[in-house]
Amino acid sequence: MKKCLSLVVFISFFGASLLNPAYGAVKTGAACTKAGSTSTVSGKKYTCIKSGKKLVWDKGVSVVKPAAIPAPIESPLPASSSSPTGNAAPKPIPVDKAPKTSNSSATSKSENTQILKEGNPCKPVGSLGVKIEGGILYCVQISDGSYKYIEHFKAAPLISNPQSPEPLEACETPDLRGPIPSQMSFLAITHDSVVPSSPLLKHSGTLNLLVVPIDFSDAIGKTDPKSVYRKDFDTLSRWFSVNSNNKLNVVIDLKNKWFRAPLAAAKYDPALLQPNDYETQRKLVQDYVTLTSPEIDYSKADTVVFVYPKSASNSTGYLSMWHAEFNTGNSLASFSVLSSIGTADKYEPFWQWLAHEMLHSMGLAMHFPADPPGWGVEWGRYSFSEALLPWNQMILDWINPDQYYCVSAKNLTQTNLTLVPQESELPGMRTIFVRVSNSEVLMVVSYRDGIWAYDTPDDFYGTMVAIIDTSKQLDWSGEFIDDKFDGVKYSRPGVWLHPDNQVENDNSWTNEHTGEGGALMYLGDSITYKGVKIKLVKSNNFDTLELSRT
Repeated sequence: MKKCLSLVVFISFFGASLLNPAYGAVKTGAACTKAGSTSTVSGKKYTCIKSGKKLVWDKGVSVVKPAAIPAPIESPLPASSSSPTGNAAPKPIPVDKAPKTSNSSATSKSENTQILKEGNPCKPVGSLGVKIEGGILYCVQISDGSYKYIEHFKAAPLISNPQSPEPLEACETPDLRGPIPSQMSFLAITHDSVVPSSPLLKHSGTLNLLVVPIDFSDAIGKTDPKSVYRKDFDTLSRWFSVNSNNKLNVVIDLKNKWFRAPLAAAKYDPALLQPNDYETQRKLVQDYVTLTSPEIDYSKADTVVFVYPKSASNSTGYLSMWHAEFNTGNSLASFSVLSSIGTADKYEPFWQWLAHEMLHSMGLAMHFPADPPGWGVEWGRYSFSEALLPWNQMILDWINPDQYYCVSAKNLTQTNLTLVPQESELPGMRTIFVRVSNSEVLMVVSYRDGIWAYDTPDDFYGTMVAIIDTSKQLDWSGEFIDDKFDGVKYSRPGVWLHPDNQVENDNSWTNEHTGEGGALMYLGDSITYKGVKIKLVKSNNFDTLELSRT
């Protein structure tokens, strides 16, 4: 893994450029404000989805009213007060997050057991589950467009997988991009990407993160900084521990005092600075350091994050500097910097944006797979999944041997494998890598509502398969202009593949309630690529895949 960069680098990443449009009338194509939110109008349920750079209402689905709607009942699983992301949610053990449930008070226990069971046809009622003796039934769409029950068990089924037949190195394709644009040359798309020698942000051991609150005469910090940002930074620290498999410990030093800058907030907005070059950016940070260094020791900081009152938000411009030197009065200090007045109230959850930018500072290119974009922390936020993909865990040496299955396509025999969802903290296999050529690897992952999910529907389930091609350049120039995010006009080293047997007008292919754009495999779906077939053959708390050669 690369460790670095010969010059101090400033770079702005696309993740900070997203803005929510305002609400309008609830109709297909009209603007909305929160992905995943719903509204029922005239018998149709509309869902707020991403379309390019906008959030809009989808085409809507008719509200189905079954003959008997089960009445809500208490969850059969143990509950906890909140999730680490701050979203209140019950937490079963060992399943990551307990669903809302329902049941018919007029149905006896014996009738319930006979009528409601896994595999039975059903009619969907939102994302509510139905309680049965062993757990929760969800009425979900499967590959032929029909609906059937799948079960989430109170006691998660035991997973038994064969060991990886090949070492991880067999699936670590070389970086074959050829000449790399200078602005991308220090960012890795694969494990052996060659990064010029210089200090990137560390990704192992202990990382000291110093949080310095700044306010302004026209944007006064009226609430203690810790009450505003403590939860975000606690979550950030835990997220890095989980996704690094405890290889990186982020220690947070959050100062609980606002330091008043001498000028109005807009004078410190990176997007408004002219000429907004490296020296302009460095001077802005030096002003902050000069203001605060009489009371703050910067000498032990690996990275510094400046935060602001919510009222300071002017735009989404921001800066990222890696190991720049600053005068602290008595000495020089070198550290990385993240700052954006625009993040004050436009980025929720704030920690997710911050994790994304810190990963860039550790040398990850990210912003792929696309088709759809925006799926996972790789794209900053606006995703139902907050997990880091195994491909990027592999680049940072964060993935453990029991968490992957690596096989070359030529050595593949028919095999069934069960995956732990990305959003879960349960142990076990989290990904399948299939090496199909010198530059191409299939990456298979499973998704669920769980600890590291964000507003995910309770009945959400399925698998996604990406083709990672390390001969492709990563081109950000088209993002949110005319980029269709399919990896064609603007190159991407990875795209999500879509199932073989798509059904016209089938919800499982549009998935407007989850924004995954048709890449999610539901029960019975398969994806075939260069003679490798991956089929989803079983689904409950986990997804089971059948791998074979065609």
